[in-house]
Amino acid sequence: MNPHRPCAPLAMLALLAAVTIPNHAAAAAGWRLLEDVGGVRVEMRPTASELYTFRGTTVVAAGLYDVLAVLDDINRHCEWTERCGASRILRSVDDTSRLIYNRTDSPWPAADRDVVLLSKVEGAGSRERVYIAFREVKSARMPVTDGVVRMPRLRGHYLLERVDVGHTRVEVQMQVDVGGWIPDWMSRRLNRTIPLD
Repeated sequence: MNPHRPCAPLAMLALLAAVTIPNHAAAAAGWRLLEDVGGVRVEMRPTASELYTFRGTTVVAAGLYDVLAVLDDINRHCEWTERCGASRILRSVDDTSRLIYNRTDSPWPAADRDVVLLSKVEGAGSRERVYIAFREVKSARMPVTDGVVRMPRLRGHYLLERVDVGHTRVEVQMQVDVGGWIPDWMSRRLNRTIPLD
């Protein structure tokens, strides 16, 4: 594992986007708790648009660089990421940035979603904190596939913070627009289950 290389965002949160949850005034004040199960806390907050930002936090029983090594192994994300259909590096941009392709298998009747991401790591030399920002980009390296909806928006970050030698606090935050059509019942179910899975 090269600690100077960035990580791809988790596909497990990719389908959380563009849910049409009413923008209540109470929620506008800040984060609203969706789930707190098994040490995983999932929250959301509205933005100026109709999209919501989702955040998942937990403490993992592993050192910071052990967690980073798993996230950094892009080609093996589908072994542990819920509904991952594909994950691969398209190109290394420089020592801290990569172009990454992610595809999420959507449950029927929705179409699969995919996205090309630019991921950039900051603080890889730190023993205390690593920040990985990511955002969707257009790329000729991965043209749109028939039958798959390209997500128009996926932006966010990972934040890894050392708790002690054997524990790391992990925060994943993202704002997603999955594009296309997705049933309301599916959006509601995915909001609750995918972050925990």
